[in-house]
Parts: sequence; structure tokens; C-alpha cells
Amino acid sequence: MAPAERLAQAYAHLAEAEKRAANGSDVEQGLVAALARRYLDGLAEAEVELPVTAPEREHAWHLFVIRVADRARMIEALERRGVGYGVHYREPVHRMEAYRDLGLGPGSLPVSERACRSVLSLPLYPGLGSVEVDRVIDAVRGR
Repeated sequence: MAPAERLAQAYAHLAEAEKRAANGSDVEQGLVAALARRYLDGLAEAEVELPVTAPEREHAWHLFVIRVADRARMIEALERRGVGYGVHYREPVHRMEAYRDLGLGPGSLPVSERACRSVLSLPLYPGLGSVEVDRVIDAVRGR
């Protein structure tokens, strides 16, 4: 086989592999979106602020972030039930060491500071089962 033919064949194999990977990604994205809908339905009456999406848009559901009045209490409830969670910013960015020279002290960016006290992520990934999602919902709702 001539070098040009080998190269063409390699590109064809690569294109086929990318197509298979993209289809698998679509399936995984569909699974994650279904789990996110289950969270939205199950937590609709809970005392948490849920993610909002525009009706004409499709959410990527990379994270399922909620806002709660008392994050420390929610973390305690989740930990008691063995439920994982994520806290992405324990301290507002403007109060981190790298940004202290900006002179933005406590109270200067109240929305950021409030988010740091109230936001956390619930588990969300393709391998998460509906039973596990229900367990998270129960923990968040305090059942």
C-alpha cells in the first residue's frame, strides 16, 4: 500500500473513531440530563435554590449546583448519609491571597461572598444511578 493510501486509511479510521466517541458522548449526556431532571423534580419543593435554564437552551449539566440558606448544615446532613458534594470556592476569589493587593475586603463584593456561603454541587455523572439520586434527594430534603 502506498504511503498516501495508508494515510487516507488512517484518517478514515480516525474519523470513524471520533464518530463513535461523539455518539457515546451524546448517550452519556442524555443520561446526565435525565438525572438532572430527576433532581429538579425531586427537589422542586425543597428549601433550596435550583439551577434555572432557558427553555430554548440545552444545559450541559457539567455540575448540579444548588444554593442553600445554611451550607454548613446541609454539608453535615449530606455527610451523615454518606452523600458526596462539591464546594468549589470556600473563600471568595477577591479575598484569596493572590488577589489581596486589590484591596477588596469583606463586604466589597457581597454577591460573591453570599455565593461562597451558600453554593454547593450535588453528585452528577453518567454512572450515577437513580437509586443514588433518590438518596441524595432524600438527604437534601431532610428525610
